Amino acid sequence: MVELGQWVEVLNERDQLKYAIQRVRELHKPVDNYCDECSMYLVEDKYSVYIGYPCDTIKALDGEQ
Repeated sequence: MVELGQWVEVLNERDQLKYAIQRVRELHKPVDNYCDECSMYLVEDKYSVYIGYPCDTIKALDGEQ
């Protein structure tokens, strides 16, 4: 039988993981159909690398990759 303390520990870990995933999703939010975190915009007056949304990180969280 599982003790109450073990359940509390498991639930706390679950909540920590849930909030970590929320933070990752917030970083990898879409802006104009691109991932804001993964895309690079202006580097030395040159625009570069746009990563479409959902990016690989979001696809992995959603189980698509």
